[in-house]
Amino acid sequence: MTKSFAVLATLLQLSDGARMARKSRAHRLDKTRHMPICDETVVAETCAAFTETVGKSSATVEDIATSLLVTEASAKAFLQKLGLDGQEVTCQDLCRQTADSFPADLLPPASFLSCQMHGSEKVCDLDLSSEGLAAVANTADPHRFHPVNASDDAERPVARPIVAKAPDVPVVEPLEASFDHLQEEVGHWFGIWTVLEEEGPEIQGPMIQGKCGTVEQGCSGLGGSSNQKEIDRMTLAFLVETEKKVKSGCGNLLQKWFGSSKSEMKNQVITGLQFVANTVKTAYYVNWEDYAGYYGWVYPGEKMNGNLVIHFGKAYFDSGTADRIGTITHEAMHHPPLRRRDRAHRRRAGPKQYCDVPGCLGLAKSDPAEAQLNDDNWSFFIDDLVGGGMDNNAGRGSRCSR
Repeated sequence: MTKSFAVLATLLQLSDGARMARKSRAHRLDKTRHMPICDETVVAETCAAFTETVGKSSATVEDIATSLLVTEASAKAFLQKLGLDGQEVTCQDLCRQTADSFPADLLPPASFLSCQMHGSEKVCDLDLSSEGLAAVANTADPHRFHPVNASDDAERPVARPIVAKAPDVPVVEPLEASFDHLQEEVGHWFGIWTVLEEEGPEIQGPMIQGKCGTVEQGCSGLGGSSNQKEIDRMTLAFLVETEKKVKSGCGNLLQKWFGSSKSEMKNQVITGLQFVANTVKTAYYVNWEDYAGYYGWVYPGEKMNGNLVIHFGKAYFDSGTADRIGTITHEAMHHPPLRRRDRAHRRRAGPKQYCDVPGCLGLAKSDPAEAQLNDDNWSFFIDDLVGGGMDNNAGRGSRCSR
């Protein structure tokens, strides 16, 4: 064997090893995080969230409809299509029949594990377990929405990127949901995340002009970051994790961030989280990578192709995963009908008026009504429930209690 051929053989072995390592990465993940699909531990945890009762093994049509904000008729139709009749089903049957309703090639090899296609390879290395999401949430910046300086207004083509208007309390009617919608939602609650398609190239160049939204032109691209599908998936996982925890209790954290743990507050939070999740699934993202000091902004109610628009500034693309997720949840909440608002309009009152984590917690104590309308309180509440570390005075990772 010549020296050059030996080197080539070695490189090929290394290349094969890299591909094998990539393919088998999921199998090296902690098995306590990624149990088999519909493992009894996973089913029990989800059943407790659906029913708001620890130890129950079955859920009613009403439990499922209330948890997912759909009509009882659509929940019942979904169950019947799965072959589950009656007003109550075992959670194990619900999980198994939902899993079996997906094409086998779209299923991940384990629960709370997300896969994505890379060419012909199915790579399963995105950890959506409670522990994996908590590790991401722990990296969130509690001051992420502070401006770089108070003069950043001059950089925007429109002086006030967010219209400061008192929001209305959202009134979201239960959705007459399709089978596909409920299949996806129920799957997510049981930790079943079907395979993502390969990321497409970011849309840039002259073709994007005229597609930057309905208010501004001159954006740098469309579609968010190069791994936006994964960011969106993690955002949805954050929201599902939060919904399940709120359904299971967490009255102490509702009190902490919103100054109330009443059932009305709990229901309002569930409604808001569902609205944000539905927004993320279809959001129209516009990139403004040249605008420093901005994570993102919206014009409440702005739509392109029927989908709500979220604009991303340079700070979004420079930030880590947790703060990209926080930007998405924060900005989505500005849209009607949820229409949360910034407590003090940024770049008008200056950074001292920002509601970062300490300020948001103080607001929940001094003025709960304002805290409940403030998008930062909502965004940091999600971070805290998922894994926390946002409140340094209370220790790392606040725990739920009723």
